[in-house]
Amino acid sequence: MRTLGARILVSVCAAVLVMAIWLLSESRPPLPATERFATASGADRLLDFVAWLGCLLLAIGLLYRIARRSHQRSAESPALIRHLYPIERERSRRGAEGGYSVRAFPLIPRPRSSLPRETTPAVEPTQPELQQMTDGSPGLRSKRPQPAARISVLGPLTITGGSEHGRRLRGATRELLGYLALHPAGGQRDQIVDALWPEHAPEQGRSRLWRAAADARTHLGDEILTRDGDRYQLNRTQITVDVDDLEQLHIEIGRVEAPKPSLPLLERALGLFAGQPLSGSDFPWAESEQRRLSAIQLELLERAGLARLAVGDPAGALANAEHGLAHEPFNEKLARVAMRAEGALGLRSAVINRYEKLCQLLADHLGLQPHRQTRSLYRQLLGQDNQQE
Repeated sequence: MRTLGARILVSVCAAVLVMAIWLLSESRPPLPATERFATASGADRLLDFVAWLGCLLLAIGLLYRIARRSHQRSAESPALIRHLYPIERERSRRGAEGGYSVRAFPLIPRPRSSLPRETTPAVEPTQPELQQMTDGSPGLRSKRPQPAARISVLGPLTITGGSEHGRRLRGATRELLGYLALHPAGGQRDQIVDALWPEHAPEQGRSRLWRAAADARTHLGDEILTRDGDRYQLNRTQITVDVDDLEQLHIEIGRVEAPKPSLPLLERALGLFAGQPLSGSDFPWAESEQRRLSAIQLELLERAGLARLAVGDPAGALANAEHGLAHEPFNEKLARVAMRAEGALGLRSAVINRYEKLCQLLADHLGLQPHRQTRSLYRQLLGQDNQQE
């Protein structure tokens, strides 16, 4: 009702203003001011016109101010604020605090409620509602726990987890993290620079190391690297490394004497390998570590093959042996496991072919004969135990 009254008042004021202007222009005889305005000439006529126009504008301004103040008084009531969105309309219908969104309409003042605001909701949101709030709010998305960071070197160098970024890690950053993953004790600044970038000048190498460390902290967290003086070290409490898991499992496997109980541990250890260590990477500093990890893999394959033979799984033992021989054909330990598995499967011709190929391979490349244990196993599998060498 107040809004309607304000509109009627404005209309009446406008009508009165139009009528006053009409009376000033159509009155007979003319008013003194207008008569002088019509008969004067030159500068006097111009000054009279400006004075008459100023009075007219002043009257219009006063009428507009009266109408605006009346409109503001009618708009102060919260019940007259219309809601543009159905959600806000529903909240107002339920008795909640209404009004326009402050972000959408910053110039429209929101009515203040006399009741104190509740700091915590009366009912906690359910899990789907909480998930929706987390997904839809940019502020809450940053509070979501970041995925655990992990470095894998038992295969292609893979670095996962950490913060979400549009770009990938730099090549120098990946190489630095791979180096520190294979060196738990870390390394001195100059030692790392000489190992990773020996072709660069010392100052360029140090600058490259600093940028790589900053890039790693940006992607994986500020605490991913620790620095004690000039020594850089990977903080293994903030990131997991598959080499650490392999070393732990290797120690536990070494404590088990019987092959059968160690089979689950062997399967877990072999499952860490996604290929050859650091395959696809050409890091000169990593050659010794690659050989060491490859030797551990071959040892695990041999022990897994013997464990499978002990539990009556010759096919699985043969698969373990073939996997290792594909990367190390000169390994006679794996060749003996394969021969045992083929003998258990009744593949006599396969045993003969494997032994003959092994003899030729050793003779052509190394000028050697098979080991005495390999020859003895071959005769045993062929039923020639009593034959002299």
